[in-house]
Amino acid sequence: MRVLFIGATKFGERCLHRCLQMQNYIEIVGIVTLREYFNISYARDKGVRNYRYADFFIDSALRDIPKHILRGKMSDHEVVSFCERLEPEFIIVAGWYHMIPKIIRNIPRLGTAGFHASLLPYYRGGAPLVWAIINGETETGVSFFYFEDGVDEGDLIAQESVDIAYEDDIASLYAKVEEKSLKIISTTLPLITRGQNQRIKQKELPQDIKAKWPNRSPEDGLIDWNQPAKRIYDFVRAQTHPYPGAFTIDSNTGRKLTIWKSEVVDIAKRDKVFPGKILTRDENNRYLFSTNENDKAILVTCVSS
Repeated sequence: MRVLFIGATKFGERCLHRCLQMQNYIEIVGIVTLREYFNISYARDKGVRNYRYADFFIDSALRDIPKHILRGKMSDHEVVSFCERLEPEFIIVAGWYHMIPKIIRNIPRLGTAGFHASLLPYYRGGAPLVWAIINGETETGVSFFYFEDGVDEGDLIAQESVDIAYEDDIASLYAKVEEKSLKIISTTLPLITRGQNQRIKQKELPQDIKAKWPNRSPEDGLIDWNQPAKRIYDFVRAQTHPYPGAFTIDSNTGRKLTIWKSEVVDIAKRDKVFPGKILTRDENNRYLFSTNENDKAILVTCVSS
């Protein structure tokens, strides 16, 4: 089966490598990828940075695989022409930011499918793992599904669930999801090659469940201290490395403090102070911040300014 691969992140790179190991079933005939900094519709004025960027050009050069670097829109003539010339039978998308237009999705006879880091239909849209941690979820997953016009709305090929442990941060959760995704590639691509894979309609979401989540920017990392300590802990671990980090403003100096790691600690009940007040700072540069609970605080053990 001739496969065109579209991706631009470390996750996508791992998926590509797994595909390259499956030469008995598939042949990677081309790669579409991005630079580390690029423009996209939801941030057209300033562009965005791919914080999980991977250089796909090395694989392409070493293996003599044709590649195309996206500089404009997916619907641009040069992109469509590149995809058509390769005559792929299937397109795999992993670690990508742009919608795949119908003119490209319809090129391969076996369709276009990709990964989304949630148990669809839950957490459609941007930054699903970040949102899942912020919201205190204890389970998420990864879905391999056919692309259609809607955002993350196509038929499912396979899903794998992933637990979110209390100690997980965004990096460790990504690692879990990536392993499940590699498993899906190994099990489903042989079936797709033979036309034996399943195709399952996504279920309807209850009306009280948010259908689509927005993309996030570095500015969204500002901490709201006026909430329970556990929610602040979740907010910090959701945006730590490799992302830009959660941050606050030091009420004493006005400096921006980026917080990479924190923990919830019990403290003696105290008189009410405003949430986000620095209660203590020791010689190891550890901060203790107040929350809206008068017997719990956030201990910050890794901070930069």
